[in-house]
Amino acid sequence: MSNKMTFVELQNHMNLKKQAGQQVKYTYRSAEQILQTFKTLDSGWEIALNDEIVTVANRIFIQSIAEVTDGTDKRSSRAFAELADVPVLNTQKGERKQMSEPQWTGAVSSYSRKYALQGLFGIADIDVDELELEQQAFKKKEEVKSRDFNVEIMNANSKEQVLQIAKEAKQYGQGHAILDAYKAKMNQLEEKTNEPS
Repeated sequence: MSNKMTFVELQNHMNLKKQAGQQVKYTYRSAEQILQTFKTLDSGWEIALNDEIVTVANRIFIQSIAEVTDGTDKRSSRAFAELADVPVLNTQKGERKQMSEPQWTGAVSSYSRKYALQGLFGIADIDVDELELEQQAFKKKEEVKSRDFNVEIMNANSKEQVLQIAKEAKQYGQGHAILDAYKAKMNQLEEKTNEPS
C-alpha cells in the first residue's frame, strides 16, 4: 500500500543530491536520477513525461512536459532545449561529429526532461548541465582513441615517463593493450642503466 503524500511532501522528498559524473570532476543531476528517486518513494503519485518538437523563430526545440497526478490533484512543468546541429570535435584525423544524430536528439531530450522535472519538483540548485558533461566525457574518449600508448611508451626516455603513460593507459581501460610495450621498454631502460660507463 502506498504512502499517500501531499504534493508539498513529494517535492520535499525529491530534493535529491547531485551525483558524481564519470571522467569529469563535476556533480550533477540527470533526468534518469530524478526518475529513479521518484520510483523509490511509493508516494501515491504517478508521473508522465512527454516530448514534442516545436519551432520558435525558425529554430527547432524539444519541449518536455513533466506531469504528476495522485488521481485528483495534477501538477505539471515544461522546459525547452534547442535541437541544434550535432557538435563537431576536432581530432588529429580531422573533424568528427561528437555523436550520431539519434544520440544527439536523445541527449537533448534528456537535457530538456531534466529541467522539466527539476521545475516540477522544485529542485532549484544550479548545477552543471548534463549535456555539457556528456560532451566532455565523449571528448575524452575521442582523445584517448587518437593516442597510441604503445608508441608513446617506446618513445619515452625514462622509467618515470613510461610509468606515467602506463598509468594514463590504465585509467582509460587500455592497460592490457600496452603490457608488451611496457615490459620491453622497461627492460631496455634497465639494460641501458646497467651498461658500463
